[in-house]
Amino acid sequence: MVYEQITELTVKIQKLEEENAFLIGLYEQIDEMYQELEKKNQQESSNETLKTMECKLKKEMSVEDFKTIVREVINEYKSETVNLIQQENELTNEIYPLFFNENEELRNEIIDDEEYRCPLTKKKYKKSLRSMLKNAIRTKLEQVLNSVDETVLANDSSR
Repeated sequence: MVYEQITELTVKIQKLEEENAFLIGLYEQIDEMYQELEKKNQQESSNETLKTMECKLKKEMSVEDFKTIVREVINEYKSETVNLIQQENELTNEIYPLFFNENEELRNEIIDDEEYRCPLTKKKYKKSLRSMLKNAIRTKLEQVLNSVDETVLANDSSR
């Protein structure tokens, strides 16, 4: 009888050892999956941190940097009717104060939550101060060019 109980217990122990080995293997798989998920989470959170850092709106720009943008936009235009280079200072003096105060900081009314709002066009821009400024400069240049064209046409028709 004792021999039978020893045999039964030995069989039960073998089954428990097999189950234990299976559970240990399962635990190791789950642990590996958890480690991978944690690495992915860290990568995603660091990517989100980078995105939020990118999302932070730029709030300052020097007059010289602004003039560089004005020159870039002016160089896009090939006009014989107006010497656009002469317009550079005029555009800078006219547009820069609409966007920036005397401390070269972006005006508060330009920032709308996490976006910029152009005071000339009233358009919203998500991240790019530079593209907003370029579009504002283009808009102003178009107005200048159109007024010059109208003046030239008026002078031509009066002859």
